[in-house]
Amino acid sequence: MVSFCHSYFCSCTKTSGIAGFTFDKMLHTTPDDAFDIIIKVHVRAPFRLIRQAAPYFRIKVRSRQDYSIATFKLAQGENHENRSIINVSSTSGLHGNVGQANYAAAKSAIIGLTKTIAKEWGPFSVRANTVAFGTIQTRYGHV
Repeated sequence: MVSFCHSYFCSCTKTSGIAGFTFDKMLHTTPDDAFDIIIKVHVRAPFRLIRQAAPYFRIKVRSRQDYSIATFKLAQGENHENRSIINVSSTSGLHGNVGQANYAAAKSAIIGLTKTIAKEWGPFSVRANTVAFGTIQTRYGHV
């Protein structure tokens, strides 16, 4: 998929890992296959997509002088490839949720994966972020 995107658009500078389904059951009644499918969809799929994008993202600046030139061009508003990875987690991955042990584990794993990518690919000027969506309590109720 990444190679098709690169060949069709002549560029691949963004990826987004979005998966969204749950198999809610209490921890003690969750079968192994229900746990495994959530991990496969929410963790393995984004991992594989990001791994496939590695040749297009991990482009090393050759020297400090080249880095200075690239920074200068960026400051001047010239075209600069901005490579970024955005993964989607959930507040369940941050705080847990009743009946969602598998989902919380998977969404927490996405946070760890994104932090690892930021550390490994940061030197290649790749930005990696996770967005954790959840409900927001307002005076009008949950939004």
